[in-house]
Amino acid sequence: MRLKHFGAKVAGSIESINESMGFVTGALLLLLTIGVTVEVFNRFVLRSPQAIMLGLNTFFFGTAIMLGGGYTLYHRSHVRMDILYNSLSQRKKSIIDSFLTSIAIFCVVGGLIWKGTMSWWQAWMMNFRVEGIEVLPLWPFLLVIPIGSLLLGAQGFLDFLRAVNHVVKKYNE
Repeated sequence: MRLKHFGAKVAGSIESINESMGFVTGALLLLLTIGVTVEVFNRFVLRSPQAIMLGLNTFFFGTAIMLGGGYTLYHRSHVRMDILYNSLSQRKKSIIDSFLTSIAIFCVVGGLIWKGTMSWWQAWMMNFRVEGIEVLPLWPFLLVIPIGSLLLGAQGFLDFLRAVNHVVKKYNE
């Protein structure tokens, strides 16, 4: 019973973190919109484009994508074939969810965590700087890749466990 309570607390914590990342992502997208607007104004009205804005906009967008993955999965807002999916029974949906989620967790997310961590570590050790903006270190932006992937993977693992639990529960009834 304690393990079940502990599992529920861990699941709640993961979902709470992913929910918070949704708000962080929203703020980043607002900053991205402001940055693009300022850059367009500078480029076309003042005829004075800023090199730093292109780099910052790219990193804000990448950060929003990486941190928004777990939030999107938590709210089940990702893209799928709803026409086919909605016609299935709940048990078949759970089987498909558990199969596809396990592939995504172990292959895609695992690779992103591994390669993202390696890239971050190399940028940290070699003190890489953002090209064109030498004052900005590259490692904070690369650190977002394994962190966002870990949050997506944790949410995916929770969804996988829920889908398997649903299939097993229906099978035992």
